[in-house]
Amino acid sequence: MDRLTSRFFTMRDERSDHFVLHLPSAWWSRPYEYSWASRFTEESDTVLDAACGIEHPYKFYLLDTCREVYACDLDERVLSRSAMFHELRQIYGEEATEKLPEKYFSRIHYSRASLTELPYADRMFDKIFCISVLEHLKDMFNKHNITFGFTILRLFLRNDLYVTLREFRSVLKDDGLIIMTFDYPDINLAYMSMISNALGFIPAGHLEREIPADAIHFYF
Repeated sequence: MDRLTSRFFTMRDERSDHFVLHLPSAWWSRPYEYSWASRFTEESDTVLDAACGIEHPYKFYLLDTCREVYACDLDERVLSRSAMFHELRQIYGEEATEKLPEKYFSRIHYSRASLTELPYADRMFDKIFCISVLEHLKDMFNKHNITFGFTILRLFLRNDLYVTLREFRSVLKDDGLIIMTFDYPDINLAYMSMISNALGFIPAGHLEREIPADAIHFYF
C-alpha cells in the first residue's frame, strides 16, 4: 500500500510497540500510528510535533531521525523538565526513564501553545505530525450536518478544527506535509475534507473512506 494513501489502519499494517520507550499496552492504536508516521521522517527535516503530549515519546523519536524538532502542547508541564520526567517515570518506570538521554529535554524546542495560535514563523516546517489530536478539539460542526448561511459561516471560520488547520497551513512550507491521524467516527471525514478544500490543501495521495473488515478498533 502506498504510504501516501489516506485510509483506515488494518490488522495487516506494520506496528511497533517500541519508540524510544516501550509503549503501554493500553495505547492500542499508537503502535500502528507511530509506525506509519515514522515512514515520513527524513534527516534534513525541520518538524513540529503538534500537541505532543507530556508522556508520548514520538517527539523523542523525531529528534533521533530529523534535523530539528519543535514540540508544543497546551499542558504547561511541557516547559518543565522535572514535571515531564515525573510523568514519564509514572508510566514507563524508573529504570526505563533513567536511561533517557538528556538530549530529549535540551535539544527539542518545547513551547506551551494552543494549536489555534501557534508561536512559529510562516513556512517554517517541512513536516507537521499531529497524532490522535484533532478529535479532541472543540468543534460544533464536526458531528452535525449544517447548511452554511452567512452567520453559520462566521462561526465556522472561528471553530477549532478550521483554525488549527489554518495555523498548520501558515507554518508549513509550500511543499511540506501534514501527517495526521485521528479516531473515527469522532472526526467527520466529509467535514474534514470540506475544511481542507477551503484552505487549499491537496491530498498527497489517494483517499479511501471505506472501512475495511479488519480495521483496527477498540473493543469495549
